[in-house]
Amino acid sequence: MTADTTDGLEATGMLGERIAAAVQRHVARRDETVVRHIEHPELVTVQTTGWTYYARRADWSIAAHPGVEAVFRVVVDRMMDNFVITYGLLVPPGEEALLLNDVAVLRDLQRRLGGPVDPLSYAELLAELGSTADIAGPRLTPMAATTAYRAGWLIRDVDGFRRRYPEVDPGLVAPPVVRPDPPSVEFHSHNYVIHHAVSGIDIYRWTVRLPADAPAHWDRQVVESDLAVRPWLHERPDPEPTG
Repeated sequence: MTADTTDGLEATGMLGERIAAAVQRHVARRDETVVRHIEHPELVTVQTTGWTYYARRADWSIAAHPGVEAVFRVVVDRMMDNFVITYGLLVPPGEEALLLNDVAVLRDLQRRLGGPVDPLSYAELLAELGSTADIAGPRLTPMAATTAYRAGWLIRDVDGFRRRYPEVDPGLVAPPVVRPDPPSVEFHSHNYVIHHAVSGIDIYRWTVRLPADAPAHWDRQVVESDLAVRPWLHERPDPEPTG
C-alpha cells in the first residue's frame, strides 16, 4: 500500500495511513485490497483493487470531543442512484479508527471515548448512519442518493425543513429535545431518495438514552415512509439543508 501527497497541500500524514487501514479492515469487500491512498488536508482517497473510497472529514460535532482526533465520512460510488453506501470512521488520538456503523461500537461510544457524549452528537450520527431500513445491527448500511447528498439529516430547524419540503406537513416533525437527567434526546430525522419523476423522503422519530454506566440505547419509529417531494435533480443541496 502506497501513499501520495498532493503537491502544495498539507497532508494528514499518519492519520491518512490509519484511514486507509480502516477502509481495508472495515469497509472494503473481502476480495478487495487497498493499493494506494492519496492524502489531502480534508480528504483521503483510498484506491483498492475494486473501487475508490472517498474519506472526507465529517462535520459531525462528535469531532470536538476530547477523546476524538478526527472523524471521517467514507463513501463509495457504485454508479447507481440511492446506492452510495456511507460509513463513519472515528479516530481516537493515536489509535486505530473505529467504525461507527458497528452498532456495538456506537452503543459503547461513551466508554470508548472516556467521557460523556453530547446527546445531540449522538443524534447527528444516528440521523445519518441510522437512515437505513434495518437498525438492529450488527452493522448499519445507510445509502445516500448520490455522492452529493448525505444518507440522512438531523432535523434541527422545522422552518428550514418546511422551506426545503413545502409539500410535507411540518407538523410531522419537531426540533430536538435534550433532557439532562438521565441524559437523553428526542429528535426527528429524514433521508432522501431519487425516483424518476418524484423523489421521496422517510421521516423518523428517535429517542436516545445515554446512561453514564451502561451502553447507549435508542428507539426509532417511522413517522412517514416515501413521502413524495420535489426532486432536487442535479442541484447540490445545502451542507445542512434542514439543520
